[in-house]
Amino acid sequence: MYKLSQFVFHTESANGDLLLYNTLIGRASLLKIRKPYDEIIREVLCRRENPEVLPQRIRNVLIEKEFLIPEDWNEHQQLKALYIDCIDSPILELTLLPTEQCNFRCRYCYESFPNTYMDESVRQGILKFVSRNISRYKGLHISWFGGEPLLGLDTIVTLSDQMMDICRCHHKPYTASITTNGYLLDCETFRKLLRAKVLYFQITIDGLKKTHDYQRPLCNGEGSFDRILFNLETIRDRITSSCFRITLRTNFSREMIAHIPAYKEFFGTRFGQDPRFQFFFRPVMDWGGDRIDEFRDSLIGERLMTDIYQTAMDYGPKLNFIYEDFLNPGGSVCYAAKKNAYTITPKGEIYKCTCEFSSTPQARVGEINAEQGERMDSYRCAQWLCQPDHCDNDKCFFLPNCLGECCPAQRVLQRPAQTKCPLEKRNLAMTLRLLDSQNNSFEEVL
Repeated sequence: MYKLSQFVFHTESANGDLLLYNTLIGRASLLKIRKPYDEIIREVLCRRENPEVLPQRIRNVLIEKEFLIPEDWNEHQQLKALYIDCIDSPILELTLLPTEQCNFRCRYCYESFPNTYMDESVRQGILKFVSRNISRYKGLHISWFGGEPLLGLDTIVTLSDQMMDICRCHHKPYTASITTNGYLLDCETFRKLLRAKVLYFQITIDGLKKTHDYQRPLCNGEGSFDRILFNLETIRDRITSSCFRITLRTNFSREMIAHIPAYKEFFGTRFGQDPRFQFFFRPVMDWGGDRIDEFRDSLIGERLMTDIYQTAMDYGPKLNFIYEDFLNPGGSVCYAAKKNAYTITPKGEIYKCTCEFSSTPQARVGEINAEQGERMDSYRCAQWLCQPDHCDNDKCFFLPNCLGECCPAQRVLQRPAQTKCPLEKRNLAMTLRLLDSQNNSFEEVL
């Protein structure tokens, strides 16, 4: 006998087909059910019918994807295993800031941009830390962050070469990513980063030229859109490798909503057919700082985010959206909640969260330099770790995805929040419809 999993979500596609998603399985579970079977499955999903009424072929598919599970299964035991896997990742993940300085002054940015660059003592401390500890892990992943990390390109290149040498000596894989504004990402710089095994790039480009230049100006107030676009198109045309991925993030403000069709037409014609370029949307968020107060009237609510997704489905060419990555188990768990993830500033301060470089004692968990090596506060580190049963809704269907830890800073630093739930849950129906309309991500059951 079989029962319906707690972790099932269903909605309708733009064409009225039934879309299914199991948060405990993730993107591999995505199913599209066409007529005539969608109605009877809806009855089962709403618990008005026993799964035994389903045709055997359909039932087998639902069992394979674990929408239907044996009556005696305790899914919360599986959640415990997921907590362990999520907390104690076998990969050492370091977010390194070669500088906290930035050549932009984005209107919603929370950072204060102290004029600090990573000195030799901190670099040597990082190398010693990696060398001493890499044998305990299955690999090393470096995320370059800032400020604007490309202002410290020499540090990125030098440290990358040295860390790759350490990993080669220990026969461990090395990967790297970077979050950059893209202004300095010319073709020569891009090739240097590829040689440094930086293969994953996130670049924020806020709509078309007018809105982007307003929201993301240079320090001198001039626009940045044209230079970034030139860099992206040059990379597209001159770099033949298919091993990298560039994710273009767009932070939507109220002023941008009317221009979504033009946005999709503009970027779809330039990058929509190149799988190396991917897209995802976010609302402009209030991460603190002083600048956001002057930008507050431009913030949008969740209802408007739903409208953005709908408009993106209705108009323009297709884009390669990456929301599938957020749909896997643990996909919305913050890196700060993981045991083997640390952020190191140019001054050698060690934090868990890149948004909390503050004087709050719990935010800082250690320091590192060449003379003393790394010194960690084990108690403060433990406070940030993913907490079993932290979510007060143990019946939530989305629990395998976020584990109640999409933002551990709310818990550790006692920061008030309107909701603990991640954006993907709050916009899940529209996210699934967007994926269905753009990426053909769903396995079809006819």
